[in-house]
Amino acid sequence: MQQQEQILTYLQQITGTIGYIAGKVNDIDQKIGDLSQRVDTLERRMDIVEQKIDALEGKVALVESRLNEKIDSVESRLNEKIDSVESRLDEKIDALENRLNQRIDALDAKIDAIKCELNERMDSIEYALDVEIDKVYQIALSNQAQIEMFVKIIIEILNRYYKFIYDAS
Repeated sequence: MQQQEQILTYLQQITGTIGYIAGKVNDIDQKIGDLSQRVDTLERRMDIVEQKIDALEGKVALVESRLNEKIDSVESRLNEKIDSVESRLDEKIDALENRLNQRIDALDAKIDAIKCELNERMDSIEYALDVEIDKVYQIALSNQAQIEMFVKIIIEILNRYYKFIYDAS
């Protein structure tokens, strides 16, 4: 009997342990159920997030497309404006260059006229100098003849004076 009592006690302990384990299994099942619900909720939320991401990607693609169109439009307008400004600058530069060339040509013509006038004046002055030099040369020649005559007269007078002095002594 004692052995039966021990078996009975052992069986009661096993039954208690089985009950305890069954309670724990029920708790675990409950927690697994809760966890499963949470996972389901998270999966639904993930599906919603993925849908939102997909929608955002579509919106981003649309915005990117519109942005690229705007950038292309602005770039095109800027290029047109740059081309227009460049064309106007080229026209202005050409006009300035033409005016400068005209001024240079006018200055060259004035310089040529001044050179011509100076050459004419120089020729006139040179001619006048030649005439004056000829006059001075003629005067010098005339004076030289007179001087030679005076020298001859003076020599003649001196010769007579020396002769007079020589004869008187």
